Amino acid sequence: TDTDGDGSALVVLSGGESYDPDGGVVSYRWSEGGVVLQDSGNDTLIREFSVGVHEIELLVVDQDGLTDRDSVVVTIVSSGGDPTNSAPIADAGPDAEYVDYTKDGWELVTLDASGSYDEDGVIVSYRWIQGATVLATSAVAVVAMPVGVNTITLEVTDDGGAKSTDTVLVAVTQPSDSDPSALLTEDFEALASGQVPNDWTATGANNSLNPAPNSYTVRTSGGTKAFGTSDTSFNTHAHFTGAGADQWTNYEFTGRMRLSDIGGGVGVTVLSAYPSADKYYKLRTYWGNAFELDAHGTSLGGDTSLGVAPQANVWYRFRVQVEDVSGVTHVRARVWADGTGEPTTWQADATDDTSTRLTAGTVGIWAMDAGEKVVDDLVVQSLDGSSQPTITANAGVDQSVSDSDGDGFATVQLDGSGSSVSAGAIVEYRWTEGASVLYAGANPTTNVDLAVGSHTITLRVTDGAGNYDNDDVVVVVTQPSGGDCQTSNSGWQGFTTAAQSGVFTAEFDATPNGAAIDGLTCFSNGPAGGYADGAVIVRFNTSGKIDARNGATYAADQSIAYAAGQSYHFRLIVDVAAHTYSAYVTPAGGSEQLLASNYAFRSEQANVSKLDCWNINASTGSHEVCDMQVSSGGNQPPLAEAGPNQSIADADENGSEPVSLDASGSSDPDGSITNYRWSDGATVLYDGPNATANVTLDQGSHTLTLTVTDDDGAQSSD
Repeated sequence: TDTDGDGSALVVLSGGESYDPDGGVVSYRWSEGGVVLQDSGNDTLIREFSVGVHEIELLVVDQDGLTDRDSVVVTIVSSGGDPTNSAPIADAGPDAEYVDYTKDGWELVTLDASGSYDEDGVIVSYRWIQGATVLATSAVAVVAMPVGVNTITLEVTDDGGAKSTDTVLVAVTQPSDSDPSALLTEDFEALASGQVPNDWTATGANNSLNPAPNSYTVRTSGGTKAFGTSDTSFNTHAHFTGAGADQWTNYEFTGRMRLSDIGGGVGVTVLSAYPSADKYYKLRTYWGNAFELDAHGTSLGGDTSLGVAPQANVWYRFRVQVEDVSGVTHVRARVWADGTGEPTTWQADATDDTSTRLTAGTVGIWAMDAGEKVVDDLVVQSLDGSSQPTITANAGVDQSVSDSDGDGFATVQLDGSGSSVSAGAIVEYRWTEGASVLYAGANPTTNVDLAVGSHTITLRVTDGAGNYDNDDVVVVVTQPSGGDCQTSNSGWQGFTTAAQSGVFTAEFDATPNGAAIDGLTCFSNGPAGGYADGAVIVRFNTSGKIDARNGATYAADQSIAYAAGQSYHFRLIVDVAAHTYSAYVTPAGGSEQLLASNYAFRSEQANVSKLDCWNINASTGSHEVCDMQVSSGGNQPPLAEAGPNQSIADADENGSEPVSLDASGSSDPDGSITNYRWSDGATVLYDGPNATANVTLDQGSHTLTLTVTDDDGAQSSD
């Protein structure tokens, strides 16, 4: 407890019960969140900790350099504690069952505490515990679970230090060889050594399509039945030729492979065109090189190396996915030593967008050179079924954001709402930069503070079955140019402001660098990546005029020309709820002119609920925007109503006729109208406080303009 109310408390942590059975502990390292607090031969840590929850890790090292870790949670509560604090409610989710399709004794499972809550505060800590082991410390976590029934305890801690627990049972079962959802399952245990399995055809060396009977057979290898060859020829194959296999598309191929001599090579093929053509993708290793993705008869681009080099006589589990998405073939792979945990991300993720890409085909085995090369525990599952949904991460477009207040940081909105999953739902959006987790939770968007500089941020989305996908976004935080000025170019530059959902005023100075540029300034919900993202838009157009966006087009209530190098002051009054805005322009040394009165937001943004970013872009030339000021509230402009069109006869045929003009339909939503001005071209017919006016007009057609001014000086015309 923080007894003196200074926001922290002194804590003594002892690692004295740590021991080494065959020697002694020589070093104790205490750390929090990767930050080392103390590293010495002293087993006791004495340190001040701030109010809140702290997970402290102890790493001990013996005289041989061997290590072990343990952690402890320290909760500091405010002075006097909080006797009124209610404990949080832990919800570990429903019991779940998974199938170990790879038959390696483990399966990735998703633990989801998103149903937990705290009635009088917030949950600040999550711990998933199995026995004495802390498995994870996030609300949603993906962990490897062994075959069997696993009892997992969720412990949550709120901001007052109170805790609550819940348990969930996670059952991991072995698959059945007759699994009806699988396209293929085979462990070869029911076959005799020397036998050729049904629906498998071996072919000869150098990628021949000619059959090579009995070159691939069932054999005992590594203590189990397996399928393979000892032929030392190069590029031999065995193909699965079951009914319809040549039409398989969008599937996952799992199993394990082994070679007795790293001077040889072994692999598996997917989307193979056999027997029609010698084309396929393959996961392979040869001559001791790391496993890699490769293509034959077409090509692969992207990340093809898995970074795992094989050892002789060791089984290696594999998982390969092939998928046709929007005209691109995706090939992904994971490899890991049997008995170890499966990687949680794809070690290789490659694509083929060429005209020769493959979209359908069977699976097979590939081998070359020395030793025995075998495979086992083969399973093919469709990705289009319920067994394996397709998940796609979308981290949004790259952003450039200015440190508008000059404090070295900028608030950036990260948006993963474009991510998708073909079945089920995304349960976690995790944003990371390097080893730092910026956000992990169920919301697709989040705001983070980033320092000036370039940041590569990775979004990982996870579904309820533990399937992952990653996508990167680059965010560049720039220092303000010239203090409070920004210069446009052909790229989109966005600058965050306080979110506005009602009426607000924006004022800034803008200077075009030429007489016929195409430079705009706009407001948007999140940084704009294109014209359609802007709701409120004013621009210097290529005709040398200033205009504004009104729904589906650009317009201007009056023609305002601009000159290169001259500064123009803009005043925008925006009503987000009404999706309208008015714009006023003051040339340097001149008077304010109405540019746009109650214009509609751009059509694509007609339903936007907030604006929190201003942006600049110039497809031709450039312009400089300085001293952007955004303030909530502000005067809303009046609404001018000049009445219906009139047709009046010249009764006395003297060439003119008295006309009554009526502006009484005009209104002001937040004040009163103080002046009415009627004009015919450049001629002012009436300028005064009355809504009605009597004027005399010559015979002919007249287009009259009514301009009304409210008690705050805002104007509107009709």
